[in-house]
Amino acid sequence: MSNLPQSEEPFHCESLPDLPTAFSALQCVKLHDEILICGGTKKGDCYSYHLEKKEYKKICCYPKAEALIVHTVVAIETNETADTVTLLSFGGHGTMKISYHTLKMDYQSVWKDQGKHENKWVALPKNITFGEKQSHVLRGARALVGGASQNLLFITRYPKMIDVIDLQSYEYLTNVKNNVLPVADGKFVCYHAFVSVGPNQFIVVCQNETIWMEFDERKTEFVFASLPPCPELTSYVEYSYACFGSKLFILGGFRLDERRDVNSIFVYHITTKQWFSCPLTTPFPVSSTAAVAAVHQLHPFIHVFGGSSTADEQLSMHLLFALQKQ
Repeated sequence: MSNLPQSEEPFHCESLPDLPTAFSALQCVKLHDEILICGGTKKGDCYSYHLEKKEYKKICCYPKAEALIVHTVVAIETNETADTVTLLSFGGHGTMKISYHTLKMDYQSVWKDQGKHENKWVALPKNITFGEKQSHVLRGARALVGGASQNLLFITRYPKMIDVIDLQSYEYLTNVKNNVLPVADGKFVCYHAFVSVGPNQFIVVCQNETIWMEFDERKTEFVFASLPPCPELTSYVEYSYACFGSKLFILGGFRLDERRDVNSIFVYHITTKQWFSCPLTTPFPVSSTAAVAAVHQLHPFIHVFGGSSTADEQLSMHLLFALQKQ
C-alpha cells in the first residue's frame, strides 16, 4: 500500500486492438493521428496505429532485427504540414555484445499516398554510429531533442551520463561541462524517465530520485536541482512513462529488490512538485511497455503498448487510459 497521497487520474482503462506482433521494450513516437511503433526486443517490425481508425498498418522492418535489445527511437525533425517525420534509432552495449546501430528514417504516413517515397531505415552519413567508439552503454538509454533551433540531441545513459549530439553533423559535443547526473552512489541511470519541461529544461526520474536540469548552450554546461523524490520508486526500473500537460505518469515496471513486475501507476505534478499514487492500476503486473500521451476526440489519453509479463513473455496488449471523465 502506497504512503503517497492519491491522485484522481486516470479515470478508467480499456483494451484496444492488440498489436500485430507481441513486443517488449518497444519504442513509440506520436505523429498527428498516428502512433509509430518501431521495433522491440529482437523484433524489427514497425507499424503505424491510427488513432481514429483504431487499425494498424505495416511500415517496414529493421535491417537487423536480432540486434534490437532495448534500443531508443526519437523524432528529430517534424514537418507538421507534410505528415513527415525524421526518426532516429540507436542502441548497443559493447560488454554485453549487443551490436551498435544508428539509423534514420524519413517517415511519410502509410495512411496516405506516398508516391515514390519508401519508408526504410538507413545508415547516417559516413556510417556514424552513436557510442560505438566510446563503448557507451546505450541499453536502456533515453533521448530528447532540444536546443534553441531544435538542433541538439540529449541522451541520458548508464551509468550517470548525459551526452549532447549536434543533429546537423551527428557528432558529439566534446566541450560539455558538468554532464554527470547527480544521483546517489549505488544508483544508475538506465530504464528511467526523461522528459522535456521547457526550452533546454528536463526532468529525469531515476529510481526514487527526481532531478531537474537545464543546458546552457552558450556555456555548453548543465545545471541541476533536486526535486522531491518518490520513495515508492526506490528500486523501480523498466517502467513506461508519458507526459501530458504538467503531469508525468509512471506506469508498471520491475522491482529490482523483489525481482518482480508491478502494476502500480504514479503521477508527478510538475508545477506543484508533488508525487501521487493512482487508485487505478494496470490490469496485471507488467514491465517494458511503451506509453504515449495523445489527444483524440478532444480528450487526453495514454496509450500503453506491449511489454513483458511476469512469465517473461512478450505481450501484444494495447491499453487506453482516459485522463478525463468522459
